Amino acid sequence: MKSTSILLLMIFAAANAAASDYEEVRELGLGSRGIDTLRVDNGSGYVEIVGVDGLDEISITATLVLEDTGAEKAKKIIESDLVRTLDENSDSVVLTAYFERKGLFNFGSSGLVNLDIRMPSRMHLNLDDRFRFDQDRRCAW
Repeated sequence: MKSTSILLLMIFAAANAAASDYEEVRELGLGSRGIDTLRVDNGSGYVEIVGVDGLDEISITATLVLEDTGAEKAKKIIESDLVRTLDENSDSVVLTAYFERKGLFNFGSSGLVNLDIRMPSRMHLNLDDRFRFDQDRRCAW
């Protein structure tokens, strides 16, 4: 009986390890001089934004999460399906981050882009946190 219990425990542990999530953290900072508005467009994951008095840069931490995916497969999905842009205009910055949905009925990728953003409290914020289907544009982070 004891060996059966140990065997079942090992099977459950192996199944849990195979079903683990892949996480990758990426950080980006940019100066806020001359920038009046930050626009954030995130279609998958949570967004936490904090305005800080006296801060003179925008700090972005993006945590990429792929559920039930090993590291090798996750890196391929990130390379092919992660859409991230950072467009600077004359007085605003537009950050876009989401995983593009592919496959039958657009259910291909289960990736999340969780954003933690610190920005100067003097800046305006425009937040669009919804699921998106968009063209593939990329930025380097």
